[in-house]
Amino acid sequence: MVRSGMLALTALGLSLTSQAAARGTVTQEMIRGRTGLPAVREGEGNVWVHRGWVVLQASGKDVTITQQFHLKYPGAGIETGDQRIRVAVREDYFRKMPPGHAITTAEARGFNRFAVWLDGRSIESRSTEWELNDRKDTATRWREFWIGFKPGQLRTLRIVSTAPLGTRGGRHFVQFVSKDLGKWRAVPDMLEIRFKAPGTTEARLAGVEPDPDDISRNGVRWVYRKADPDRDIFVLLPAGRRTRR
Repeated sequence: MVRSGMLALTALGLSLTSQAAARGTVTQEMIRGRTGLPAVREGEGNVWVHRGWVVLQASGKDVTITQQFHLKYPGAGIETGDQRIRVAVREDYFRKMPPGHAITTAEARGFNRFAVWLDGRSIESRSTEWELNDRKDTATRWREFWIGFKPGQLRTLRIVSTAPLGTRGGRHFVQFVSKDLGKWRAVPDMLEIRFKAPGTTEARLAGVEPDPDDISRNGVRWVYRKADPDRDIFVLLPAGRRTRR
């Protein structure tokens, strides 16, 4: 059950941007190494996410995002041949710019650390080239890797990335693109996304979006059963938060 006090904090935190707009000011905002759930880029529609767990861990000035998935390729007469899929996760650099200005791919910066494991063994990934969006405020590249399956095989995928916390008007935030999940065989049987920070989580948050399924001293949790996330995760940390480890 979500606590009513947190809902008030959510409204307060998420109103900061609209208040700044009403005053005619531009809130300084930047995020480096924003990532999201994995999407299938080749071999789509053949493998499904059986279960998934994502932990967004804020510590010091960084956020470490650990994703783990049980992936299943069907057998038993449904599929008879081997399958190989190309999977990708995003790596964003976003900076709010004054009107008429734009970022460049040359200044784009991403993860401090990125690694992928398959069934407990490290596997290689490749980076695509940085590309700018139409508004020229976001550069994006993708970390891609291949996974092979035999019919009926269940495999465990683990993805870990570390990047600086986002900054907005002197505050830190975490954003996770959960809407990226796509081109799998079906919606996940279960997907859990959890945000954690040192200390008592409830006292350290200024805004949360979307409304979580559960808030406790151990973290904030969103749970999806037989459903894809339809909104990205956003957590605004309070002003004056200590960033020492």
